[in-house]
Amino acid sequence: MALLTEAFFRQSPWVGSDIKALAVRRDQNWTVTVCVPALAGHLTTAAEFDDAVTAAAAELTTLLEQRLPGRVSVVCNTRGTRVGPLSGQYFTLSGSAVDYGEDGLVGRGNARTGVISGVHGAGNEATFGKNPVYHVGKVGGWLADTAAATVAARFGPCRIGLLWRNGAPYDQPASIQITTTRPAPEGDTEELVRTTLARTDWLDDLLTGRYLPRVEPFDKLLDDLGPVTG
Repeated sequence: MALLTEAFFRQSPWVGSDIKALAVRRDQNWTVTVCVPALAGHLTTAAEFDDAVTAAAAELTTLLEQRLPGRVSVVCNTRGTRVGPLSGQYFTLSGSAVDYGEDGLVGRGNARTGVISGVHGAGNEATFGKNPVYHVGKVGGWLADTAAATVAARFGPCRIGLLWRNGAPYDQPASIQITTTRPAPEGDTEELVRTTLARTDWLDDLLTGRYLPRVEPFDKLLDDLGPVTG
């Protein structure tokens, strides 16, 4: 669905290449949130840009509803407005966020724990670097880790998956996924997670706490492997 959404928008001459698509499915219902850049020279005002993405979203919604059994909602540029200067919108010369210096050199997949585990669910937002203003990867990672620790304290090892749309408050994720190794009432675990998402005491920990780059002592890591076997 994400690839299809990208391909759909790339057909339009006014659309740049740096398209972000988030597809969320609940049962047979789909919500697709898209961030679409405009290429300079094709659209001239914020209102014209808003009309273009709104019309494209409606067209894509209709196409998908013809092929999918459930409800479909396509939303574009959730941070965009119809007013204000072009510089406040996602208008670009290159068609990508490289215009703003966001070239992604820090790399995606810099896991905040220092380890990227294959075949396991994991976030891929870089914890360090990138734009220091839009730091959803830092705060969201802290909230996810804290929520997982809270659920694990009551129900044993668990996995917490969280998705946010661009611009959404932290306590209003697009999706919450909770998996526990021991049976746990779904309402109880979700309440624990949502209570954590309402916390705002993450700043000190992000600046001075658990996510600062560090290297554990070699001997400790060696000991963690367990005793030498014959």
